[in-house]
Amino acid sequence: MKEIYLVDSKKIDKAKWDQTILNSTDLIYPLSWYLDSIAESWMAIIYGDYEALLPIPINRKLIVFQQVYQPYYCQQLGIFSLSISKEIQLEMFKLLESKFVR
Repeated sequence: MKEIYLVDSKKIDKAKWDQTILNSTDLIYPLSWYLDSIAESWMAIIYGDYEALLPIPINRKLIVFQQVYQPYYCQQLGIFSLSISKEIQLEMFKLLESKFVR
């Protein structure tokens, strides 16, 4: 299985990110420029070479805690990919849970 990793938005290859999003959906919400404009900050879980993407909007609580939230003007987020197995989706959500659920 290919690697699944968590990346800060500043380290994402925005060209690859946006190309995967444009190939998998017609929504603007997960595009990098849109997330940059509406989210306080964001991270992403990426599978392989940008084959599947899960944007994660983050805001800071009391400077110490990170909180995943649904930004205003962002109706839908989730895993974006042309085709991905349920097992890979589950692994991506497990990584999300391990990093942000307490």
